[in-house]
Amino acid sequence: MLHAQVERQISSKAAHVEVLQVNNWASTPQRFAVSIERKQADKATSLQGAQYIDVPALSAKDFKLNVYRWVGKPGRPGRWKGE
Repeated sequence: MLHAQVERQISSKAAHVEVLQVNNWASTPQRFAVSIERKQADKATSLQGAQYIDVPALSAKDFKLNVYRWVGKPGRPGRWKGE
């Protein structure tokens, strides 16, 4: 299992899409299961994405993670950190 850490400043009460590249270095197509795990329960931030991503052999595909921050004033940046 691979892990990555992403940290962004995003505006509150505005949708944000974080694009993460998923690589397949195998010579056959792969279906990857997506697991969104949160170390801290931040009920003010919503993270949503597909449950699976299909990546062709020896290539890469973008995974779109939808992020929405509920608290704060519209247009003001909030901090979101994902691992």
